Amino acid sequence: MKIFSALAKPITVQCFRRRPLQFEKEEIVYPNRYEEVPPGESEFPDVDVAPMLELYGRTGIVIVGKDEPAAEVEYRAKRLRYEFLTRNLQHYRQSVDQQVKRGVPVSLPSVEMQDLVREYKKLKPWVLANDPVLREIIDLPNELPSDVPDPMAESLREFGINPQVMQGSSAQAAPIELP
Repeated sequence: MKIFSALAKPITVQCFRRRPLQFEKEEIVYPNRYEEVPPGESEFPDVDVAPMLELYGRTGIVIVGKDEPAAEVEYRAKRLRYEFLTRNLQHYRQSVDQQVKRGVPVSLPSVEMQDLVREYKKLKPWVLANDPVLREIIDLPNELPSDVPDPMAESLREFGINPQVMQGSSAQAAPIELP
C-alpha cells in the first residue's frame, strides 16, 4: 500500500514481525522490526501501514488512493502536517501563558519544539498559497485579545485581592468596600 509522508525528516516505526508461535505450553514471541518512513511517497505492506497510521497518522502521513492525483495527496498530507504543527504550537503558547499568569518561571522551548517552529515557518507559505480558506490568515495570534475576560481575576477581585500584585502564593489584599 502506498503512503505519503509530509514530515520533514524520516521516522522509524515499529512493525510486527509475525504472529507468535505456540508449541503446546510454550509460546515464541518474535521481537518487532523497524521500518523507516522517508518523506514523500513510499510503499509498504498492508500489515505495516496500520501501525504507521495509528502512531503517526495525525502528524502528516496519508494513504495514497488508487487513482488519486499526486498534487491532491501532497495537499492532504501537508495540510494535515500544518494542522498538527499549529496544534502543538498553540498548546505550547497556552502553557507558557498559564505559567506567566501563575508567576512560575517560563520553561524554554525544547529542541523538538524549536524544530517544529522551523518546520511550521517553512510549511506555512505553501499551505496559505494552496488553501483558499487560509489565504486570508496572516499569522497565529501571539496573545489573547484584551477584551477576553479573565474569570480568575474577577473572582479574586470579589474577595478583595488585586490580581496584578500576585506573586506566587502570596497576595496583597486590597481593602474591601462594603455597601
